[in-house]
Amino acid sequence: MYDTFLKHLKSYKNTKISLGQIETWADPHTMYPQFHQAMQTLLDNQILIPVRSSGTNAKNPPLPMAYHIQKSVLSQPIKQKIKQAQLQFHPSIRLDAYFRFAESRWSKDLPYIRQVHDYLTQRGFPQREATAPDRQTFMIQIAKIFEHDALFGHPQLPGGEAPAHPANGQALSDSHRGQSVRKGIQ
Repeated sequence: MYDTFLKHLKSYKNTKISLGQIETWADPHTMYPQFHQAMQTLLDNQILIPVRSSGTNAKNPPLPMAYHIQKSVLSQPIKQKIKQAQLQFHPSIRLDAYFRFAESRWSKDLPYIRQVHDYLTQRGFPQREATAPDRQTFMIQIAKIFEHDALFGHPQLPGGEAPAHPANGQALSDSHRGQSVRKGIQ
């Protein structure tokens, strides 16, 4: 039940919540001692702070009728994951913006961030300058490799063409597209 409450509290828009609202999230067959234990855990972890002026319910043991939600405490686990990832990923990858986004955004973007990390650690940045449209064409070609590799299990573009690397203008060989590309997808 505690995990259910956490999930709902993370997506709850307001910073103040009533006991009645939290009760609606509980399973209807839950007994009060189980509910109280989950609520007490939220209080002990300082996720919920009682509003003293709201009073308590008439049950034994009593619970406050209203709470302040500590959103900063709720977001601590995801912030720790982002900090840890920042230390593991390529130094040029900045994850600071994810501290402001929802956890779902981080989860959605993480596989792509890993792919960029793999690319940068294996190949580095391009050695020569290129225009934005040239880079975009190259990135689309690389995306095709990822898609084809994920679908068919071997790196080859449909039609057999090999994309040119913008750093040196040569076609990407199997050594460029081999195991290292597949690691990022699996």
